[in-house]
Amino acid sequence: MEDLRTQILAEKLRAAKFDADMAGVLADAAHLAHAKDVRRWEFDTSGDSEERIFRFLGEVNSGSVQGTIDLLSRWDRMDNQSGHDDRPYTLYITSGGGQIMPGVSLHSFLSRLSVRRPLTTVASGFCASMATVLHQTGSTRLIERASSYLVHDASAGAYGDVHSLRDQAEWIERINQDLHKILAEKSKLSVAEIGEKAKRKDWTLNAEQTVEYGFADRVV
Repeated sequence: MEDLRTQILAEKLRAAKFDADMAGVLADAAHLAHAKDVRRWEFDTSGDSEERIFRFLGEVNSGSVQGTIDLLSRWDRMDNQSGHDDRPYTLYITSGGGQIMPGVSLHSFLSRLSVRRPLTTVASGFCASMATVLHQTGSTRLIERASSYLVHDASAGAYGDVHSLRDQAEWIERINQDLHKILAEKSKLSVAEIGEKAKRKDWTLNAEQTVEYGFADRVV
């Protein structure tokens, strides 16, 4: 009888130890899961999206412009709905330019956005052609050290008879004037001076010259 009681007690002790060990394993698993969740949360909240930083890389075309407008519009609506209507946005631009009309559309969107909230545009590495026009939309315009800024006349393919070619040339000239006006708005140069410097050539500036002529506020 005494042996039976001893066996029962031993089984209870083994069961209690097993339960304790299992509780320890579950606690360790819960701790690891929590640590993983914390790391995931830290990773997610440290991304460009959470900081409202967008990097425009590559050609200005209908696809890149639509993607930029879509994402920034989503951020803008989300922040407005949560009461952060003054939350600043930062747009890094690394681009050799591209298509005129999609670029004009993005310029209009960014201009409206910069009226509603602080928008910092940063010329990063290489900012050329239509990309320089986009850069001008920032309420604060920066350029990274050792970056290049390239301004030139608008260009487009033309085809048709002589009258059609003349009409297209006049249209391109009007667009060219409008783009030069955008560049001149905050710069220290007139539209005519910009046109003369960009005439029939690529006018390339370094970061310090870009600030000197007023196309950027400062070098970073």
